[in-house]
Amino acid sequence: MQAKREQRSDRAAGRSGKIEGFTDRGVHGLLCEAEQAYYLTGVLDSGAAGMEWSRFVWEAEGFAQMDMYALVSDRRSACLALDTAPLREVPAQIMQQGGVRRTGARALLFAPENTVPPMRGRYCRICGVFRRAAKSGGTLHGWRASYPKQSFAGYLPAVYQGYDLLERYFAVFEDLYLEREEQIGRFAERLDPARCGREDLDRLADWLLVPHGAVLPDQTLRRLVRSAAELNRRKGTARYYRTLLWLVTGELPELRPEPTRDRPGERRLQIIFKRPVDLPRAWLVGLLRRVQPLGVAFSLVVPEQKTPPAALDQDALGGTARMG
Repeated sequence: MQAKREQRSDRAAGRSGKIEGFTDRGVHGLLCEAEQAYYLTGVLDSGAAGMEWSRFVWEAEGFAQMDMYALVSDRRSACLALDTAPLREVPAQIMQQGGVRRTGARALLFAPENTVPPMRGRYCRICGVFRRAAKSGGTLHGWRASYPKQSFAGYLPAVYQGYDLLERYFAVFEDLYLEREEQIGRFAERLDPARCGREDLDRLADWLLVPHGAVLPDQTLRRLVRSAAELNRRKGTARYYRTLLWLVTGELPELRPEPTRDRPGERRLQIIFKRPVDLPRAWLVGLLRRVQPLGVAFSLVVPEQKTPPAALDQDALGGTARMG
């Protein structure tokens, strides 16, 4: 059997395709801001005429429905012709030229039911139609296309080759197997906070006991997860809370002890930001309550004026006086 090959988008998906209804957030992916959004890949080149393409995968989350329209041809001009039409008309053009439609994040480009001719051709182009779930916008992080088509029948003796019934029978199991193989192949990526998607990033944060929430941008949460081991070692110290707040806001707060004559045994700390931060004050209060140790109370002071947070050097972190 031929070795499986793969083409994939740049991690910033907007740099490798045409979009409509999306806002390009760079490394954070494409944010869907319309009820229906469109994405058209560039022309994918397998390098060999008559290539039978195998699978296409969207790296996406938060969509109610994802429809994929695929055009495969040995003529590059046929794929380039899609650029002449408005993006919302491209799916119809693909179907008029003998393309296929699949629904879902993972799609087989060949037809296991054998109801249409195989998708063969050197070049491939994919158009996605995305419908967001309710009012929340979904995010498209990227895509992957693999080829050539792989069949379990290739592992059998030559006498079993070329039987359509056997091919269709194996196709059911191939889809399940290839999905598991893909998950195993991406296992290291899913554990890497610098490369994984938001869903895996939230899972890593839960595993590492990192306080987080949907309000945090991806890059902020990646910094938190990368710093989790150091943060957890310093839990209960002033440096832990200063570092945590610096990582989520970009501003280094000042911690001041407050007198607690009315409550013996309790320690109160005032956390003061000298400049405004982009995160809501109520969310920061909730964050502090999640990591608040017994016998310690906080009061938070944040200026109201909204300005972009300034980048600070991590060496500016303060001391390690123990709290409580």
